[in-house]
Amino acid sequence: MKELATFIEIDAKPDLVWQHVAAFRHYSEWNPFITSVQGHPVVGEKVSVTLRLKTADGRNQANHVITPRIVKVEDEHEIRWEHGAWLGWLLTFEHWFRITQRKGGVKFHQCMRVDGLLTGLLKDDYCAMFREGFTTMNAALKTRVETMEPPKLRPAYNANDNAGRRPPPLPRVANT
Repeated sequence: MKELATFIEIDAKPDLVWQHVAAFRHYSEWNPFITSVQGHPVVGEKVSVTLRLKTADGRNQANHVITPRIVKVEDEHEIRWEHGAWLGWLLTFEHWFRITQRKGGVKFHQCMRVDGLLTGLLKDDYCAMFREGFTTMNAALKTRVETMEPPKLRPAYNANDNAGRRPPPLPRVANT
């Protein structure tokens, strides 16, 4: 078994970090490592993930597509997926994102475990590509969360307020 673990401290509340981690469709906007995830963070769902892997010397990069199954989702805490290569029991990959609260923010953990009969054949360069990807993704997530303005919300109308505001009129429906 081989394990790879990284983390970064982010000065934000867990729910804000979670909004970016769980929004798979927006990964292409900010994520230099996981450039695309097709699917939703729902247990049992099979997703298509495009990873941008760089060689250890940094001179080459390639997109690597995997189709893992989501095996765990805990709101504002963790997303975990796994997939097998070469019949599954020969090589199994488990990848997860975990958010843990700390004073003044969160720790974002990104980890991977590789298990199976062929694990010993994986070279250190292979794990180094993933470590580099994890590190760049973690830094990009930190930058996005800490510098992005919160979304602008439209004012809500309260039916019982006495400020004299009226809600917008409802659209008319023609009788046919």
